[in-house]
Amino acid sequence: MNDLAPFAASHPLGIRDLVDSCAMVGESRTGSKRFWTNREQAVLREQFPTGGINACLPLLPGRTAGSIYQQAQRLELRVLNAAGTVTERRVYKTTPQIDAAIQHAFSGRVTIGAIKRLSQTLWRPRTWVSKRALALGCAVPRFKEAPWSEAELDILRANADRHPDTTRRALKRAGYRRTATAVVLKLKGLRIVAGAGDSETYTSVALAEAFGVTRGVVGGWIEKEWLAGARQRAKAPGTLGKEPHDKALWAFTRKEVRAFVIDNVGVIDFRKVDKFWLVNLLTEIGG
Repeated sequence: MNDLAPFAASHPLGIRDLVDSCAMVGESRTGSKRFWTNREQAVLREQFPTGGINACLPLLPGRTAGSIYQQAQRLELRVLNAAGTVTERRVYKTTPQIDAAIQHAFSGRVTIGAIKRLSQTLWRPRTWVSKRALALGCAVPRFKEAPWSEAELDILRANADRHPDTTRRALKRAGYRRTATAVVLKLKGLRIVAGAGDSETYTSVALAEAFGVTRGVVGGWIEKEWLAGARQRAKAPGTLGKEPHDKALWAFTRKEVRAFVIDNVGVIDFRKVDKFWLVNLLTEIGG
């Protein structure tokens, strides 16, 4: 823009008007995204309601059909029908025959492919078919998982350093049904240590997630005595000579983690760190 300043100063138009009057012609869009000029938006407002995308393409060189459609949506432009009004969204109606076909299709094993084929047969969108099946009572509604109980959280803490499937089986034995994915997500959200009963502590797995590294990297920090912590589980038999973090469950207080961050800024890749967690860790009072 600074390169245009001498020319713009002697030009009767302003910079924005100058750009509008010199739009790209005959060139395809390359490089970074370029903004929509006032001239292009004026063409869009004039041509899109009556001619749609096809009418705009020849008048907007360098713009794709997708970009024209997206910009028209941002400007809340709609294509007018023959009566000069906007066509409302189509309302699909049902019949006893359609309902019977849906009930028959959902009586057995239902797959996405089966729903797609049924929607093509009925000339109805897949979402409409699924919603109609739900209304007819032949589809099982999806509900959000129930909140984690304190008993479940106790089991989660006691197995925080174990494989998610191991934790899932421990929960199942206690009468709770959680998927391995649910276990992982809950551990990420809590970042609590196994069996410590202290929400101000972290496991090595939790720290690896927070710092965006592997558990082996955290183990290296422990081995080099950069990161202080407390061993919660004794080494397994036959592990003599292996790293001190192997087969062990470690607990780190927030104070110890904070001291590690302050004393070892050079070894932490802050691009990978959970920034919200880090700010909370460094700015909180006490701990």
